[in-house]
Amino acid sequence: MFTIIITLLLPLVSLGIWRQYVLKNNGSTGKAVTGSKGGYVLRYASCLMIMFFGPWVLLSLTGNDDNTIWRKLIESREYAVKVLILEICIMLAYTICELFVEEAKAGKHEKIRKVFGKIADSKVWKIICRYIAPAVMLAATAFMVYLNFSMMSDRVLWGDEAFSANTAHKSVGGILQVMYYWDNHPPLYYYWLKLFGTLFGFSVPVFHLASLVPFVIGLVLALTVVRKRFGMLPVAFFVMISGLGQACLEYNLEVRMYALAFLCVMGCFYCSYRVIADGSRKTWVGMVLWALAAAYSHYYALVAVGIMMFFTGVAVWIKYRGKTWKKGVLAIVAFFIGYVPWLYFLYAGLRTVSGGWWMTEILGLDKSLEIVMSGRRMNVIVFPLLLVLLIVTLVADSSLFSTGEEGIRLQKPSVKRWSDKTYAMVVGACTILGTLAFAYLLSVVMAPMLAQRYLYPLSAVAIMMLVIGSSRLLEQVTELGNRSWKGLELSARLLFVLLLLVMFGMGIQNYRECYDSYEQQKVETDKTLDLIGTPEEDVQMVTNGVKHLGWTVLYYYYPDNEIVNGDYNQAESDRFWYFTPDAMSDEAVAGLQQDGYRVTDYGQMQLAQYPFYLYYIEAVQPAPFVKLR
Repeated sequence: MFTIIITLLLPLVSLGIWRQYVLKNNGSTGKAVTGSKGGYVLRYASCLMIMFFGPWVLLSLTGNDDNTIWRKLIESREYAVKVLILEICIMLAYTICELFVEEAKAGKHEKIRKVFGKIADSKVWKIICRYIAPAVMLAATAFMVYLNFSMMSDRVLWGDEAFSANTAHKSVGGILQVMYYWDNHPPLYYYWLKLFGTLFGFSVPVFHLASLVPFVIGLVLALTVVRKRFGMLPVAFFVMISGLGQACLEYNLEVRMYALAFLCVMGCFYCSYRVIADGSRKTWVGMVLWALAAAYSHYYALVAVGIMMFFTGVAVWIKYRGKTWKKGVLAIVAFFIGYVPWLYFLYAGLRTVSGGWWMTEILGLDKSLEIVMSGRRMNVIVFPLLLVLLIVTLVADSSLFSTGEEGIRLQKPSVKRWSDKTYAMVVGACTILGTLAFAYLLSVVMAPMLAQRYLYPLSAVAIMMLVIGSSRLLEQVTELGNRSWKGLELSARLLFVLLLLVMFGMGIQNYRECYDSYEQQKVETDKTLDLIGTPEEDVQMVTNGVKHLGWTVLYYYYPDNEIVNGDYNQAESDRFWYFTPDAMSDEAVAGLQQDGYRVTDYGQMQLAQYPFYLYYIEAVQPAPFVKLR
């Protein structure tokens, strides 16, 4: 509490320093801006926001444990003192910037102004913007694809991935049967996976390719249609995060529906912006089609696009004063009609889940926000940056503050000057908040049914908001620069480049961690698969409670062999492979040997992320020994 009080008081110190400076340079009356209530409010809020987000980012980047900053503040006085010292330094830096601006208004720092102006007007800068920056962007995009591609040449499938691969082998009707009796997901991804398997062969790298392709399509869309609307630099955030974000590196290749759902939600949100911008028929159609694709990919994507379409309709109603309500109603009706064939399956899935689900605890809000904001590391930049962009965009476009002879005035906000990008930012924020609210309400009312990965498609909204918000901020800075310092846009672009470089460093760390895990699982899985080889059909696979092995994993790797869930006493064959989480005791081995079995101990092995002890057990003489067990 003491830290919070000091944090709220520190901006007043900055205000006092600024006021004294203005009084000293403008006479004892303080005529210029000192009497403006709006000026005080704006400066206090700006200083407080920077003091809040600055330490958050810096301390998160330098932290080496999983404890949140809030928990550390409560539990450690030393940490609270460190936070206060950092806030004081940031407050002083902000104050120095304020005084610099005041001096610039008074006609000082003309040399700096001219230098920025010359750089902005120079041929070198124009060449950088026109030729070098696009080339760097294309090279970076290719690099992102290469890094993701480098992790798909394995034979590793964990439980849910093996389920996807097994389902893809089914017929068209068989997939629907699996959806009804065994799974609680829509069918689009499984047909997408089956298409790739049919075209290129049913192998693990092909299954990875089915997830990599939506990622590549997203990059192509970002560099073409999205770039034309928002600019190259804002799109760099999309390329950087989708290529090197911790969550993106994982789900760009996972043999599940998350990469496909991410692409569909991204496409729907882009069309939502276009609907707000021009409201043409093709943009409405595009939004409905992308929304249906998302809804048939994942249920939380269904919730996200449903909320997104609703708030898009509200935004269009407000912007066009209710003139285009028919298109909005038709879009919602078309979406509903398109999803009607799956409603019964949705109802059946909800009924199954309400009767019992594997989750027992509700996911923490911090974990939910982490995945929505691109996963570990990058979320400490994405989340605060997104909040700053949203706040600045809303404050500026709502005309909350105005300038005149009296200085900065605080006035009643209005949506009349909202740009299309402002509406899109609000729609995106409502989509994220609405989806999270729905997820937690459902978990409380029915049963915990929110895994962190379920929210990955929602991160597409956050990343696109970052693109839209940074584009809008550059527009606002350019307008301000035309009225004052021409180099303001250059400064803003350099700041964004700096943030991208920091995020690139984080991304490389994410990639190294992801690649190390990939390589370790690949080596261990290959070792196990090569050891077992292709067993004859009468050889059983017996798993004694090793997670997911008896559910899907062994069924994928050994489709022609019988899978037995239980200990070695459950085996009905006179030779079998035995997977157990704990090593067999000497007594158990001796008992089997006494019954006429040879037990070969291969020690600790691993398939995917699942370690176990592996044994090959066979009767020295034919099957009569089996009856003795």
